Amino acid sequence: MFKIYEEARLKGIEVTLDNDTHTDFNAHLHQVLPQWAQAGGKGRIVERLKDPEIREKIKREIIEDKHPGPGYVGLVKHGRWDRIYIFQCKKNKNLIGKTIEEIAKIRGKEPFEVFLDL
Repeated sequence: MFKIYEEARLKGIEVTLDNDTHTDFNAHLHQVLPQWAQAGGKGRIVERLKDPEIREKIKREIIEDKHPGPGYVGLVKHGRWDRIYIFQCKKNKNLIGKTIEEIAKIRGKEPFEVFLDL
């Protein structure tokens, strides 16, 4: 779907898209990870993300859209960090209501790294 909009913009056509936030798509961040990276639960996910080689493999597979999970892979794949909001975060309540892009600016990190950190 975004490809159509991106192609139109490249042709100089002004295109906008409305997207309502619904509670029925309140996905967890880990749902974007490749299926194999989600195996074993949150503890195993955290272990994998601490390993620099595995972390890079996860990033590469998300960008290449290999083994996608059920989450909003498209937004991550295309770097739409301005569209991914934090609605719940027990350990960092100050992040609620902010986008990944905003958090990245605050932390001085790349958005993809912030996404994987959270």
